Amino acid sequence: MMIRLLALILLFAAPAAAQDRSDLGRWYASFALTDTLPEADIVVQVLQVGSNPTAEVEISFYKAGTGCPPSMTPVLCKALPEESQQIEASGVRIDDDVLRAAFALPGVEGRWLLQIATANGGEASIRHERLGTGYDGRAQRGMHLCEEVMCMESIFDAVRRDPLASLGNLADDGWTQDAAGSASPIAEAPPASPSAGAGETWDIETIDGQRLGQITLSGSAGQGALNGVDPSGSANAELSLRLRRGSAEDWAVTFAGTSSEGRLLLDRARQEGTLAVDGNTRLVRLFPVEEEIFDDLPAFGIYATDYRLRGVPADRTLWVRAEPSASAARVAQLAPTARGLFVFACNPEPDNIAFDGASLSEQERILDERWCEIGQGGDAIGWVRGKFLSPIQR
Repeated sequence: MMIRLLALILLFAAPAAAQDRSDLGRWYASFALTDTLPEADIVVQVLQVGSNPTAEVEISFYKAGTGCPPSMTPVLCKALPEESQQIEASGVRIDDDVLRAAFALPGVEGRWLLQIATANGGEASIRHERLGTGYDGRAQRGMHLCEEVMCMESIFDAVRRDPLASLGNLADDGWTQDAAGSASPIAEAPPASPSAGAGETWDIETIDGQRLGQITLSGSAGQGALNGVDPSGSANAELSLRLRRGSAEDWAVTFAGTSSEGRLLLDRARQEGTLAVDGNTRLVRLFPVEEEIFDDLPAFGIYATDYRLRGVPADRTLWVRAEPSASAARVAQLAPTARGLFVFACNPEPDNIAFDGASLSEQERILDERWCEIGQGGDAIGWVRGKFLSPIQR
């Protein structure tokens, strides 16, 4: 049943006698996910009777514009419906202080799991069974919609008649444990360990390929150089792990000598997430810093650097051809995140002196007009259009 729709219809109905709500449970409320405005508004309506281990749950989604709030990963941002929608949970399970609700979003195969914990200030998360973390934040409790407007009594009667019906596909708790990663709410990250080691160093880029710098993450601490991120101009960043659960990590970001603060929310399974500093939010990806593969490349012009792919949709691959022609045989394909590629030749051959002195955007324009033979690990693979290549700035 659609609680919101029926409630709005009843706004125009004749007044009715006061409804008896004394048998409703302590989860009878609404929960607004925080840290999502103004880009998105997600509100959860929960109707529980007594102490039943389930409830009727309806989730309303509203997305404004194309931005992604810092509390969400691109996994959920891309899946949010473009228009306001109310989604009924296909299964709901309540275990003491934790509510879990399974639901589906249009156009995305598989189930999502919403989890709200009343402990520790109402921590909340949304995960997909295959795609991973979508949201990590908090849920603010408020009055159920039916306490603000008059709802039809049949809404409550249906839940009272069959109080366990809403268990749905969460009647088996196994899937909820796998998808949630843990039955407990998010735990505070442990303090950094002195024996954590040197850590891992990552190149960090925006989703459209702008290189922001490098960060090194070790245990619960990190540092690095992030260019063009701090409005005050500082590039020296310090990172401190705030929360971790499963593959989701929430890092606090500060900059030396400034008052700027930010958050880096990562899905480490996919090495992507959001970086938000002083209201400026970027979708980002992490790439492991790769050692130079060979030293005998001529450090000049188009051959002086390695390359990544650009302009390839996330759900597509790029065909590599045997010859510099769209009609040539396909010999390989590359993922949209491919990088560490080297150029062995281009047709037509570019002016390498001009390429060497050009800006990144000018270099990409030069590549746009050519086919280039590429390789990886010292071996040639084949030819691709230069418009799909972008030099990695070192």
